[in-house]
Amino acid sequence: MEYDAYTFNFKMIMQDVDHSRAWGPARAGIWLLYVIATWTYLRLRTQFNFSKHFDIYFECFFFGNCMYELFVNTNQIFIRPLSYFQSFSLIIIPICLYYLWKSRKVALYHTMCLLAFFNTFWWTIKAYLGGMGDKAFEVYKFYFMQ
Repeated sequence: MEYDAYTFNFKMIMQDVDHSRAWGPARAGIWLLYVIATWTYLRLRTQFNFSKHFDIYFECFFFGNCMYELFVNTNQIFIRPLSYFQSFSLIIIPICLYYLWKSRKVALYHTMCLLAFFNTFWWTIKAYLGGMGDKAFEVYKFYFMQ
C-alpha cells in the first residue's frame, strides 16, 4: 500500500504549508453555520423526543467540528480522520433547517440557508479557481488514487 512514502517524506510533509486556512468570509461563515446548528439542535432536542441515534449523530458532528478547528492548520495527515466526522453535518443541518422552517423562524432560517448554500458553492468553485484542479485541498483524495 506504499505507506512507507509517508515515513521517508515525513520532514517534507511537515514543512508543507500549502494547506493553511486563514480566517476569512468562507471559514467564518461555516463556523457561524455550525454554531447556529449547534444552538438550534440543542433547543430542538429538548422539545422533541429523538431516538438515541440523533444524539450520537450530533455528538459526532460536534466532536468533529471542535477537533477540526483545533487541528485546522496542521497537515492533511492529521485532518483526514477528522474529516469523516464533518459528514454528520449532512444530517444535523437539514434537521435544524426543517425545524426553523416549521417553527417560522424565518430570519434564522434564511441566514442558515445562505451560509450553507454559499459554502457549498464556494468550496466547489474554489477547488478549481487556483488552477490546482484535483490537487486542491478541497478535493478529497482516496489513498488508492494517489
